[in-house]
Amino acid sequence: MDLKDNVKILFTSTAYNFEADNRLLIPFTRGEKIGFMDRQHNVVIKPKFDRYFGECFTSEDFIRVSVKSKDGFTHQEGLIDSTGFEIVPPIYSSVNISSDSRLVTLKRSDGEYGVVNLNQGICVDFGIYRFIGPFHNGIARVKIAPSRWSIINENGAMLLPLEYAEIEDFSDGNYLIIKISNREKTGFAIISYDANNIPSVSMHSLIVSSDEVLIWASDKIIDFLSEKPLDETQERISDKDESILHYVMKQEVPSYTGGGGFFKFKIKGVYGIVRGLNYFGKDVFVILPHKMRNLTQNIPSSERLLKRMISRYVLGM
Repeated sequence: MDLKDNVKILFTSTAYNFEADNRLLIPFTRGEKIGFMDRQHNVVIKPKFDRYFGECFTSEDFIRVSVKSKDGFTHQEGLIDSTGFEIVPPIYSSVNISSDSRLVTLKRSDGEYGVVNLNQGICVDFGIYRFIGPFHNGIARVKIAPSRWSIINENGAMLLPLEYAEIEDFSDGNYLIIKISNREKTGFAIISYDANNIPSVSMHSLIVSSDEVLIWASDKIIDFLSEKPLDETQERISDKDESILHYVMKQEVPSYTGGGGFFKFKIKGVYGIVRGLNYFGKDVFVILPHKMRNLTQNIPSSERLLKRMISRYVLGM
């Protein structure tokens, strides 16, 4: 067993070394329930929980706790702080705390979502959105209907129009990149932060259709691709969208320092596209779709295996 995989070892109280444990809250069991004590062996919370998630090493840490619902199958979640104070009672279907430990996204048993700022109280009322994701760097994904997604800041204000069929999770960095799409096109939104760490959308655009490939090409081969396109539908990406895609490339390729250009073209013969892109090696990078990127980066030496991979790709389109 690999002890690095978040494995917890159970001890009897007589065999446990409290002095070596630097947690502010130490979980213990009595019967089938879980409680918490401090390092001086004082019981802070009597055993009443069925599960817990997280640890308290500092006064800023929180522990997510849960109890079984009346049906005996599902659980209701809550949140306690490092002193054992019940910040959120265990009455919610789910509890998610933000990366900076200030915002808590709550889901009630009736399926409605709300958000609480631990310093200020409720900041997004229940019943507005059908889904609210966990907050990350001050923003969260929200859904109001099956094909109407947006993102909000910690005050509940929408930063993007409520018109996207899908918004994927955020990537990390000094800025955030969000993949956005409606039913026909996919693109990106760039979230930047001011001196007070307040997020705003600096640029966003839907760039490619679902049947198109979006690539970056190095300065070495831009003129060549302009004269001998990979496909008759190939076109150079506009200056506005290039600005967005430079952010994307910095995130996707850590060694990227700028330069090059971006093209898109229709997906027709997958075999020809894969072979054509592979020919240019590191002078080409497939941004979208990700499945096409995987194909071009992992071409097997066997032609038979390649054709089998392409068949699977075409079936999954």
